[in-house]
Amino acid sequence: MVFTGQRAARRFRRDANQKKLVADAEGFAPETPILLLETPPETQGVVFLESTEPGVFVRSDEVIAAIPTPPARWGIEGDERWIEVNAKLHVLLLREGARVSFVTLVSGGSAVERSTSRVSSKHLTLGAPFERSRPVFGKAEIPEVVMASDGGKGAPSLAFYAAWWIASWGGARGELGFGLSALDARRLFDFASPALPDGWHSVHGEGTRVVVHD
Repeated sequence: MVFTGQRAARRFRRDANQKKLVADAEGFAPETPILLLETPPETQGVVFLESTEPGVFVRSDEVIAAIPTPPARWGIEGDERWIEVNAKLHVLLLREGARVSFVTLVSGGSAVERSTSRVSSKHLTLGAPFERSRPVFGKAEIPEVVMASDGGKGAPSLAFYAAWWIASWGGARGELGFGLSALDARRLFDFASPALPDGWHSVHGEGTRVVVHD
């Protein structure tokens, strides 16, 4: 899958002679998910990617590609559940071993460290998930907060949260952690362990592995 991100992308089709790809008058709107027939190649050059829409292609430099990495690269075996984040592209993938069960755009802070950690706590709402200043105005609590820790005794290393104040996704934000849309944050919240018992507001414990990389 690829996303158009904060900018629109052109829709290409083959010309009458089937020799060249030409742009349609109507392209893809910003923040549109586009399914591909094949996983995008890991190349620095510009290539045309064929979508599942018959005869339609997109340029690789006009979209954000969600390319999963091999689990073995991070020491993950079997069907273990884990969360993968490409911080450079602002893409989050929910993984079960090598399988990708869900992918979405997020907005990550510039200070997020590239690391391997585990979910350490989950909170239905939280007033200040970071040691630094709160990433929103006013006194409203932040919903669907998932905290991750590198295992040290210090503060959690990052957080995922429902950022209702963000209007577009796939770009850098000033906050620490990763903001998601409300629906995506709920999906992540339910996916990650430890499970939140019925009637509880928060839960602590070593849970799902989190990998943040470029």
